[in-house]
Amino acid sequence: MGSLRPQHGHLGHSHITTDSRTSGIMGDVVQQPSQPGEDPQQPGPPPGPGEKPPADDHSGHEPGDARPADPHPGDSRPGDSQHGGARPGDALSGDALQPFTPADAAPAGPASPGAGSQGETDPGAALDPEQLRQFQQFQQFQRFQELQRQRGAEAPQHSTDVPPPPVPYGYYPYPPRPPLWRRLLNRFVRRLIYVAVALVGLIIAFNVAFDYVFGSSDDDDRPAEETGGGTYETNPILPTSPREAVRMVYQNIAQGRADLACGRFGDDVQPRFARNMGAADCQAAVESLHQAVTSRNNYAEPTFPRDVDPAPEADTVRISSCEMRVRDGPELGMFTVSRVEQGQWLITDHDPEPDPCPGTESGG
Repeated sequence: MGSLRPQHGHLGHSHITTDSRTSGIMGDVVQQPSQPGEDPQQPGPPPGPGEKPPADDHSGHEPGDARPADPHPGDSRPGDSQHGGARPGDALSGDALQPFTPADAAPAGPASPGAGSQGETDPGAALDPEQLRQFQQFQQFQRFQELQRQRGAEAPQHSTDVPPPPVPYGYYPYPPRPPLWRRLLNRFVRRLIYVAVALVGLIIAFNVAFDYVFGSSDDDDRPAEETGGGTYETNPILPTSPREAVRMVYQNIAQGRADLACGRFGDDVQPRFARNMGAADCQAAVESLHQAVTSRNNYAEPTFPRDVDPAPEADTVRISSCEMRVRDGPELGMFTVSRVEQGQWLITDHDPEPDPCPGTESGG
C-alpha cells in the first residue's frame, strides 16, 4: 500500500514541541517523532495526562514498506488538529522521521486561549515587548537617517561668507576713490589747461583789438621780395627768370602795389620808367597805370613769345611788350633784364614803345 494510517487506539500521534529556546522571534515549529516508538522491544516512558499511549513504530522499515491500515478510516479525533498529528490520506515516509532524544524535548506549555485549530503560532505573539519596542525604534532611526540624506542631497550648499546688503532701488554704488596723488595730478593738469585756454583767448583778443585800433601789420610780415625791402645782393628777393621778372611788373600794377612794382627795377632805372610812362616818379606811374586796367586778372597774366627765354650762358635779355599779348590794360614798353647775384633777374633798362603797338589794339 502507498500510505499507512495509524490504528485507532494503538498508533500514537506525533508530538509537536515548540522550543522557546530555539524558535525565538520566528516561532518555528519543530516536529519530532515520539522516542518510545523507535524500538518495539524497549518500553517507552509512561504517557502524561491527556496523552495516548504510544504505539509500536517500525522506524527501521524501508520507504517502500507497507504498514497496517487504520481500521477506522473515517475516525478523527479532536486532538489531532490541535497537536498537528497525522490526518487521513497523509503519506509518512521513514526518511522524514528524525530520532528524538529526551534532551530535545521540552515540556509543552498550556495552549494560548486564542490559538487556532490549525496549530500555527503567531510570530508577533512570541516577541518580547522590550524587543518589539527596540525594533520599532531602530526602524524609526533608519527612516530618519534616510530622510536626512535626502534633504542633504537636495539642499544647496551655502557659503560661510556674509553677502553685502542690497543696494536700495534707484541708487547705484559709488566707485572706489582713486589715490590722492592721482586726484592731485588730475586737478593740477586741469588747472594748467584752463590757464592755457585763457591765455590763448587773451592773446587773440589783444591782437584783434590792436589791429582794429592801430591798423594791420600784415605788410610787415610779408617777405622782402613782395614788400620791396632788403637788397638783392644779400637776399633772394627777385625772380629767378627774365619772363617772371616782367610778368611780376604787370601783376603788381594790376594790384596797385607801387612799392612792389618799383622794386623790380634798379634804382637808376625807376626814374626812367616814370618818364617813359609820363609820370613824375615810379610810384605815380604805377598808380596812373593801375587806373587804366579794366580786368586785373587778365592784365596780370600776359602771354609771352616762345623765344623769350635766354640761352643758358646769356646774362641779358630784352623783352618787348609789343611781342607779348597784353589784355585789358596798357603796354609797358621794352624791358632789359639782367642776371644778378644768386641767379636772380633784375630790370636794368627800359625803353618806350608805341601805344598801341603797330598791328595790335590796346587791350587786344
